[in-house]
Amino acid sequence: MPTIGILLPSSTLYPSIGFDFLDGLKACLDMHQFADCKFAVYSIGYGLKEDEIKLRAEKLILEDQADMVVVYAEHRTVPMLDALALTAGKLIVVTNGGANYPDKNYQPRNVIQHSLNSNVYAHLTGRLCGKTIEDDNTNVINCTSYYDGGYKHSHAIETGLEAVGKQIVYRFVGHFKKENFSVAPLEDFLKTQPGPHRLLCTYSGDVARFFFEQIGSLQKAYALELYGSMMMFDQTPGDFSFDQPLPQNLRGYTGWFPELDNESNRAFNAFYKETKAKDPNLFSMQGWEVGLLLMNAWKKQEAKKRVPDVIREMQTQTIDSPRGALRLQPDYTVTGPAYLVSTAEDGLLVVQDTIEETGEGHRQMLELIPDSPSSSWLNTYLCI
Repeated sequence: MPTIGILLPSSTLYPSIGFDFLDGLKACLDMHQFADCKFAVYSIGYGLKEDEIKLRAEKLILEDQADMVVVYAEHRTVPMLDALALTAGKLIVVTNGGANYPDKNYQPRNVIQHSLNSNVYAHLTGRLCGKTIEDDNTNVINCTSYYDGGYKHSHAIETGLEAVGKQIVYRFVGHFKKENFSVAPLEDFLKTQPGPHRLLCTYSGDVARFFFEQIGSLQKAYALELYGSMMMFDQTPGDFSFDQPLPQNLRGYTGWFPELDNESNRAFNAFYKETKAKDPNLFSMQGWEVGLLLMNAWKKQEAKKRVPDVIREMQTQTIDSPRGALRLQPDYTVTGPAYLVSTAEDGLLVVQDTIEETGEGHRQMLELIPDSPSSSWLNTYLCI
């Protein structure tokens, strides 16, 4: 069995992120009887220091004799890690939340780019919002936070809207501290503009809950239609001090939630609860998926196949995950199905539609990435 090297992030926003990811990965290997694997695990903080990430990855390969390496960090580390992986003849899986764009001009050779696909789902949600607009007087407002707005999913949701011929008329950026968060500037705009109004909302963590707490009264007063990013539908237990219910009639595309009805997700939920004595969440599911990728790749490597050949063969297959069928796109990006969900009165999510293959949405998103330089937070998304 292989030795697996893992570089994990830290987070004050989601303190359990690294622990849950590792629990999910190990649970996946246990269920599939890969229990004899060895692990070498290190922390890379918030994923800010590329040199440190590279040195840690080199140590995993040279000193810990890792056969495969998993790095929880942003897409910008892929070229650097790919050069290392190619030199060492190893497979590296770079995984993250998917809130930043991959380099559309770089083709990895020994790196698989896995994520929660936040950008893809945001882009599809923007398209969905635009397609529902029949009245030319409809105002579309981009609502985000100081934190979430620093990543590319806020841009991706706008390009989705623009791709179907619609435009943003106002941008609301809320504060990231509860004592300073207020939707008053948004209300001031709504007072001056006739409806209808649609809001493209990109929030995560505590700030999503601040937004939920305050948007209800405005939603009623101005008949707002809400479209949310992936993390707005996440109900990760234990990481937040208060439980604010999801607002009514919030719609958007997401990739996974615990109640998703498919055989693989039911098996994941049951096994994880039994072996870990706690409920699974988005990050344990993420670790589980990476475990599936590693097992698939290792079986091919045992047949003496080179890593680039292994990855190309994986592109001809699908992998059954709790999200549904995973596919490896031409740029070695992993995509899963997109579920159009809405919030019900009981707080549960209702699936209204499913896009089984999101490769086209991924390609459309890539085509709309500007060639001009842009800035972004450097820390790995959700790791602050």
